[in-house]
Amino acid sequence: MATEYDLVIRGGTIVDGTGAPGYRGDVGIKDGKLVAVGAAPGSATREIDATGKVVCPGFIDVHTHYDAQVLWDRMLTVSPWHGVTTAVMGCCGFGIAPAKKKDRMFMLRTLEGVEGIEAESSAEGLGDWGFETYPEFLELIERRGIAINLGSFVGHTAVRIWVMGEDAASRRDPTPDEMAEMKRIVREAMEAGAVGFSTSNSHAHHDPQGNPVPSRIIRYQELVEFASILADLDVGTFHTTWGPADAEMTPEGITRLMDLTGVPVTDTVVNIKPDGSHIVKLNAIEKAWAKGHIWFPQIPALDNTFEVGLEDPFMFGIDIPGRWRDSAPESHALFGPIAAIKTIDGRLAAYKTAEFREAFRKLGACNDWVKNYWPWLIINYTPQAPELEGRMLLDVAKERNTTPADVLLDLSIESDLHARFGAISGHQDPDKSELLRLIEDDIIRFGSSDAGAHVSQLVDSRYPSYVLGYFVRERGLQMERAIQMMTTMQAEVHGIKDRGQLAEGWHADVVVFDPDTVNAGPIQRVNDQPGNARRLIAKAEGIEYVIVNGTPIREHGKDVVDAESGELPGQLMREYLPISERKKRLQWLVDEVRERVDSGAARYTPKG
Repeated sequence: MATEYDLVIRGGTIVDGTGAPGYRGDVGIKDGKLVAVGAAPGSATREIDATGKVVCPGFIDVHTHYDAQVLWDRMLTVSPWHGVTTAVMGCCGFGIAPAKKKDRMFMLRTLEGVEGIEAESSAEGLGDWGFETYPEFLELIERRGIAINLGSFVGHTAVRIWVMGEDAASRRDPTPDEMAEMKRIVREAMEAGAVGFSTSNSHAHHDPQGNPVPSRIIRYQELVEFASILADLDVGTFHTTWGPADAEMTPEGITRLMDLTGVPVTDTVVNIKPDGSHIVKLNAIEKAWAKGHIWFPQIPALDNTFEVGLEDPFMFGIDIPGRWRDSAPESHALFGPIAAIKTIDGRLAAYKTAEFREAFRKLGACNDWVKNYWPWLIINYTPQAPELEGRMLLDVAKERNTTPADVLLDLSIESDLHARFGAISGHQDPDKSELLRLIEDDIIRFGSSDAGAHVSQLVDSRYPSYVLGYFVRERGLQMERAIQMMTTMQAEVHGIKDRGQLAEGWHADVVVFDPDTVNAGPIQRVNDQPGNARRLIAKAEGIEYVIVNGTPIREHGKDVVDAESGELPGQLMREYLPISERKKRLQWLVDEVRERVDSGAARYTPKG
C-alpha cells in the first residue's frame, strides 16, 4: 500500500511565516510540496518527531554574493547551517556573469576590491569557468546542482564590462551601439530568469585601479533604460546601493526612477546612526510608499562587524591601491606603499618603524574615517593576550594611558600580525533598541547579510539563528514576528513564488529548531577556500533539521546529502511574481503607509 507522505514532521509548534500565532500540529510533505499543514493523518515513508521544537518555513536571505562560490561549493555554506533554504545573489551590481574570457581577471579584481572576495582564490575555484553569457551561467548552476534555492540578479558592472571592457571604468559614455547592446544583455538575462537588475552608487565601491566602479560613473538615464526593461517585461526588482549623487541615485533620484518606470526597488543599506541619518533615508522611503511605490530598505540584523587586522587590513584600504582615495586620502598615502609588500615579514618590519607609528597616530587623531572607528573597535583575537579578547580597543588604550593606534599596533606586532579586531561599520545602536523599534514597521526588511562576500572579515550569514537566539529569546521579540520577517516578508522583496510560508501546495522548504537552544555559534577562522584562502565561519546551535523541496539536507548540525557529487534538492529560481501582481498583493501596505503620512503620523520625521 502506498504511503500518503514522503515525510511527516509530527508534534511540533507550527509557526507558518504569516505572523499568525503558533500552534501544535503536523506537516506532511509529498513530491517536494507541502500537502498537509496542521493535521497529517496517514502513513509516511519517514517521520520526524518535533515535540518541543518549532517548525517553520525555511529562511530567505535576500542579499548575498555567492556568484563565484556557487561553482565550487554546492552547499553554499554557511547559509544552510543557519536554516536558510533560499538565497538571492548578484546584489550591488556585481557578479561574474556575463564575462568574456579576456575580462575575467578584471571582473574578479573588481569583486575583490568591493566585496573582499580574494581574486586568486576565486580564479582557482572557478577553473575554466564554463560559461560566458548570463544564460550560460544559469544553465551551469542548474547542471551542477545546488543544495538550496537560488535567485540571481544581473549586475550593472558585469554588463558594462562585457560591452565596454576596461573602458567601463572610464568616464566616457557608452556609444549608442554599446547602450543598445547593454539593454539587449539585460533583457536576455531577465528572460533567462534573473530576479532583477542590480547597481551600486556607494562611495566605497572602487575598481582595481581605485576608480569608481562602472555603475557609479554613468548617467541617470542609463538606469532608467534598464529599469524600463523590467517594467516592460512586468517582472523583476531593481536593487541599488546608494551613495553620493554621481548618478543621481539619491533618495529623490530613486523615487523619480519609480515615478518613471513603476518598478519595485530594494536598497542597501540602512545603518542606524546616532545622528539620525537613517531616519532621513527612511523618511524618503515612507513618502515613496505613500505615492504607491514598492521600496523595501534592507536593514542588517547584525552590526556588520568586520574582522580586520594589519595582516590584511581591508578597512584601511590596502587590499587594492587607492580604495579609499576619495574618502580618506591620508589613509591611502600611509597604507598604499605597504600594499606593495607581499610578505608578512616585510609588512611587519614596516609597521615596526617609528615613522609608521607616528604617522598612524596622526592618522587616527585627525582623519575622520579612522577616528570615527576607534570607539567601535573590538579586540577579537590576541593569542598572546587572550584576556583582552572581547574588550573595546579604546578602553584598553585608556587603561594603558596611550592611543588606540598604539594599542592596535602593539597587539598586532606582538602577535606577528595575527591579532584581529572587530570594526563595527554598520549600526551604532549598542542596546539594539532602535533596531527593535524599526522592525515593527512592515516596510523594513532584514537584508545585507553579504553571505559569500568579505569571507575573511564577516560572517553575517548567521543572522537567522542570531535573531532567534538573541532578539527572540533574550530581548522578547515575538517568535512569530521574527520568523515572518525571515520568511514571508523576505519573499515579498523579490516576488519569490510559493516560498516562505507553510501552506498547502507551496514548496516544502522547512526548518525545525529548538527554541530553547537556537543561536549562532562563535566565529571561527578556517582555511577552507580554494587556494587555502581564509574565511570566517559560525556554526548554528539548535537548528535540528533543514529541509529543501522536501529533502532534508542537514540534520542535527550535519550535512546529510552528498555535497561533492550527489543529487541536491535546491532549485535555481527563474520565475517570479509579475510586478503587477506584487502591487496588488501589497496594496494594503501602500494604503497603510499613505494613511499614516496623510494623517500626520509618519514614523520617520528627521530632526530639525
